[in-house]
Amino acid sequence: MGDISKHIRRKKILGNFPFVIVYTSMTLALFVLGVFCFILVHANQLSRFLQESIEVHVILNKEISESQRAYIETQLNAQPFVLHKDQNTMLKYVSEEDARKDFIKTYGEDFMKVLDENPLHSSFILKIKPEYLNKKSLSDISLKVSKWEQVKEVYYLEDLADQITKNIHLLTVVFISFSIILLIITILLINNTIKLALYSQRFLIRSMQLVGATKFFIQKPFLARAFSQGLISGATAALLIAGIYYYMLHLFPDFQALHTPYLLHVILSLILFGGLLGLFSSLLAVNRYMKMSLDELY
Repeated sequence: MGDISKHIRRKKILGNFPFVIVYTSMTLALFVLGVFCFILVHANQLSRFLQESIEVHVILNKEISESQRAYIETQLNAQPFVLHKDQNTMLKYVSEEDARKDFIKTYGEDFMKVLDENPLHSSFILKIKPEYLNKKSLSDISLKVSKWEQVKEVYYLEDLADQITKNIHLLTVVFISFSIILLIITILLINNTIKLALYSQRFLIRSMQLVGATKFFIQKPFLARAFSQGLISGATAALLIAGIYYYMLHLFPDFQALHTPYLLHVILSLILFGGLLGLFSSLLAVNRYMKMSLDELY
């Protein structure tokens, strides 16, 4: 009796073996793809963060009045190149006293101990929309604003802005290329895994054909199983990615600045993609074995 029970358990284990292989392979493939998509989404956020870190300083004259300062602020708010975020204009006024405090905070020295008056000027610091972050547009902006009355000069890091823009374009091309390659590898890997898992069922498929089962009747159980396996694998991969993501947020709170609302979209897409890919791969494999002759099945 003990030998029979052991034999039955062994058969169950062997019967579950293809499921374990398919589940593990699909989960790992979808996890790698999901991680890369997650990085790609955050790379886009990172590029926007870097672009928004570029600042243009509009330095004002010393003798400027409050009404003239307010007029320049109104003019800057109306410019199409100024970045708006959350319905707020990314424009900041820095008074002479604020500039002095920033200097002391940065360098730890107060020049007013040796000077009679503050040599620093008041200024506006503004952020530029990404489409204007190129050498020509920034030069045109600088030339335009510097001609305004009571504007002493316009200052920005020209080389930094141009270099960031070029690097972002290059990284975008590289990430998209790797994403396409990884997507193809994932599809091929999962397709081959399911095809190999169904290899042991090829004679069952032939037996169902011989007793007159319809094509859909034969396909249905295999498609349902592959679809559910894909959903489970996608959900497992998504949970792993979400767990790692929130663990990273716990370790590095500053990472919150790169948080994207598209995380949920990536997770849901990964689950749906796993299910559909499993369904499609199983359909191809079943149809392939249904079309084989008896000699080809051996």
